Amino acid sequence: MDTIVLFIENEDKHFHLVKSLNILSIDYRRLFEGGVWNNFYDKMYQYIKGLEEIDNEWVILSDSRDVLFYKDLDVINSVYQKHYSEYDMVIHGEDDSKGDMLFRTTGLKRYKFSDTKYCYPCAGLMMGRREKILSFFKEVVDKCPDDWSVSKTNDQSAIEWGMKNLEGYKIGIDDKCRLFQRLGMVVSDDELGVNFDLHFNKNFIRNTYTNTEPCIFHYVGKSFPQQVWKIINKRM
Repeated sequence: MDTIVLFIENEDKHFHLVKSLNILSIDYRRLFEGGVWNNFYDKMYQYIKGLEEIDNEWVILSDSRDVLFYKDLDVINSVYQKHYSEYDMVIHGEDDSKGDMLFRTTGLKRYKFSDTKYCYPCAGLMMGRREKILSFFKEVVDKCPDDWSVSKTNDQSAIEWGMKNLEGYKIGIDDKCRLFQRLGMVVSDDELGVNFDLHFNKNFIRNTYTNTEPCIFHYVGKSFPQQVWKIINKRM
């Protein structure tokens, strides 16, 4: 698999992500270097442009400021091939039914995409076939209703709408946290709670609820994952 990581950053606040990628020798491309950031919905337009400019068959789309890569691409690719080979793309699963602030302030219903705890999609991380993700994003920006795109300002709800309503795509959710893992859980507007499913050892981090060791950690911007760094830095 010729997987490459794509992320969008225009304010130079992506250094922790890049450091983890460099330590693990993971190929990546930074999109939207400079310019005016309008809103989260713009991410899909920037991803569409970036996906059109490369010829890799496989991609990982990642948030930039609050993500750390924990395992290398050989492991990530093997996890995808073993558990998700039937899917065109797999999206980060989270366990908070409220999730993104948008759902709490607009009253939009979140849809469950599995029967397990980590059943809600998070747009911050996804992996799959470049051409399928490109086609999916193009169709989302073309067809998503205003209430689900919140008048074209938010990608999270728009992508969830696309997962529920668009046909022709085999989209899975990483509900066993084999690829992606959120470190915290939303408690209030200003606070993240502890994810008690995670067990930190000096050499590994395991989700004891799913009995998996995730590959990529998403800490949702509120805290710095010191223990993840300690383990990653041992690989230098």
